[in-house]
Amino acid sequence: MSWCNNFMEKRTGYTLVEMQQMGNDFFTSVLHPDDFIRLLKIREEFRKGQKESSGICRIKGRNDRQWHWLYGTAVPYAHDKDGLTRQVISILHLLKQMETLPQMAERLYLLIQSSLSNQLNKLTSREKKVLKLVSSDKSDEIVARDLFIEKTTLKTHKKHIREKLGSENFELLVALAHASEAKKISEEK
Repeated sequence: MSWCNNFMEKRTGYTLVEMQQMGNDFFTSVLHPDDFIRLLKIREEFRKGQKESSGICRIKGRNDRQWHWLYGTAVPYAHDKDGLTRQVISILHLLKQMETLPQMAERLYLLIQSSLSNQLNKLTSREKKVLKLVSSDKSDEIVARDLFIEKTTLKTHKKHIREKLGSENFELLVALAHASEAKKISEEK
């Protein structure tokens, strides 16, 4: 673990030496359990060749009573002779409590939107078409008809989209895709 620096010392209350001695136990002690599971998934994605991962997570230092939200981007930068990721560089940003609720909401929206645009590259062209049609407020019946597929096939596409984008909240994905499409259109004008 060579990426941890002074920021992580201050945020977590662990020294760099302690972090290195703890190894992976450091992450289980500071990351929210749900976010630790996501970290394991990211590691697996890096093993499969993914080049970058971004998202938000919660950490709690040894002296903290509450969770603190971080936004981060991780990129593998060192590999072994078999091409497996050995080291990852991460850039982390603390989402500050001094921000007003609207400021935090806007920042989170922009971060999620940025992350979503990266994630959309995981979708097939057909899945992107499904997401676009569903985000246009059409019913599942109409979307299935427009795509010349059965409603059960549409449900399968939606399931794959949720899995690839890492969210069970399909309505949120649709809202973000809709907002992303609206922003793209306004930028083209």
